[in-house]
Amino acid sequence: MFPKGRFGYQVEREVKLSPVKYFNARLLHYSGRFATNPEYLFFARFIIEQKKISDSINIALTKVHGQSLTASHLRSNAQSLQNLICQDQAYLFLRQIPGTPPYWQKFMYEVVAMVKQLGIPTWFMTLSCADLRWPELFQIIARTKGMNLTNEQVEALSYNDRCSMLNLNPVVVAKHFQYKVETFFTEVLLTTANPIGKIVHYALRIEFQMRGSPDLHALMWTSDCPKLTHENKQAYIEFIDNHVQACIPNRETDPQLHELVQTYQNHNHSKTCRKYKNVPCRFNFGQLFTKKTIVAEPLSDNIPEEVKSNTLTRRKEILHLVKEKIDNALNPNKPDYDSKLTEADIFSSLGISEEQYYWALSISPDSHYELHLKRPVDSCFINNYFVAGIKGFAANVDLQPVFDHYKCVTYVCSYFTKDETECSQAIMNAAKEAKTANLNVKDGLRKIGAAFLSSREVSSQECVYRCMPELWLRKIFPKTLFVSTDLPEKRVRVAKTQQELDALDNDSTDIYKSNIIERYMIRPNCIPTVDNLCFSRICCTLL
Repeated sequence: MFPKGRFGYQVEREVKLSPVKYFNARLLHYSGRFATNPEYLFFARFIIEQKKISDSINIALTKVHGQSLTASHLRSNAQSLQNLICQDQAYLFLRQIPGTPPYWQKFMYEVVAMVKQLGIPTWFMTLSCADLRWPELFQIIARTKGMNLTNEQVEALSYNDRCSMLNLNPVVVAKHFQYKVETFFTEVLLTTANPIGKIVHYALRIEFQMRGSPDLHALMWTSDCPKLTHENKQAYIEFIDNHVQACIPNRETDPQLHELVQTYQNHNHSKTCRKYKNVPCRFNFGQLFTKKTIVAEPLSDNIPEEVKSNTLTRRKEILHLVKEKIDNALNPNKPDYDSKLTEADIFSSLGISEEQYYWALSISPDSHYELHLKRPVDSCFINNYFVAGIKGFAANVDLQPVFDHYKCVTYVCSYFTKDETECSQAIMNAAKEAKTANLNVKDGLRKIGAAFLSSREVSSQECVYRCMPELWLRKIFPKTLFVSTDLPEKRVRVAKTQQELDALDNDSTDIYKSNIIERYMIRPNCIPTVDNLCFSRICCTLL
């Protein structure tokens, strides 16, 4: 790759290149020899993140608790500054490095702040990467090799040929997925057609599957969704029915949609379904059928506990019987699958009536609402979707309504920081070892950074995302800004450089760099419009 051993990332140049710019240029080189070399890709990620960790350590060493000291005190006692350095940087200094557990923790805090300020989102959406089924992707890859593939030639490619093309071109695949996501938002979701309502806010995260391909998870707030209450229940049901479906479309009236739903929205049980013990499918398939969308409401608090307990027990018995029948007779992947079964057949075989079944569906098992989407008997294993979504993205599109505040927050807290347990544990173990060995702050942070670099498994496509700045792993609208409201002496401040400290008078306490709170306090009071601005308004102008 470097036959003359020149022009590496450490070479002195007239225009200095950071590792990010250098490797970005290499990965986009016209020949493709860098982008198709897995070893080079992982090497690039290591060097880029090593540099970011080093820079983060240097910044962390300037962050101190804002106690009042004079410049002469710091100059005469250099250890004083070291004693003020925040000792919890074992986790926080990695926040600016994409993909790290602190990075996702910060994202989680931002989303929780959005829920607190904006209310619960309307939808939780997942867009999967169907790279093996996107013919245009294989045509793009072929063109980078100087070939032109027709649709017929793409169709003729074997599974192994497709996997080989994708594995050897992670940069093209990652950038194509990102392009599809951004185009999908601008050309479908955020248009005046409002296929899932008028979106006003959103929080997006890119996650990587076990096979290495990316998925998008999104929380979206709309301005036209009615709030789910007892009085507003029917309006909420109409909104849901207008935007999300859970049925197999008619083959005659819309053959394209029928084919897309059958290809991408059919749920097949896999080992990921059995992630939790004693739960046959954590996604709750097969789903209960119903002629119309039903909002199940909790039982009244005025009902005696014994009556409530008996009611919930009977509800559970009825739905359990139906669920077993669905799993055995309505799963298309089982030999006993019967496509001609009707609701009446199922009720008759179980010895229950239609009234009893719909009565059970109308009751929530806890103190929260529960939603059962309109779903025919033949669609119990069809994932939720919306028509514009599956037609526009041509992949699995999962759209789930969100209506419970508590469940939303707990789900966000667990979901947006998932799959980082092992890496987080390695970081915390390194922090404990550094403390036990009595390492100084800088050496301790270096040990923690090394633990992160060596403990996290990543796919080649995730490498691309973490190497190329134009590919984002998370995105939020509107932006969020954290402002410390702690007491002044407990706030984290950035200390001035040694050169700046040396230039100060001995009695000066101006040892910290200016921050947003300080700039707000010294705003000109001679201008009424500025003087009357509240602090939060000032913060909003900086976003």
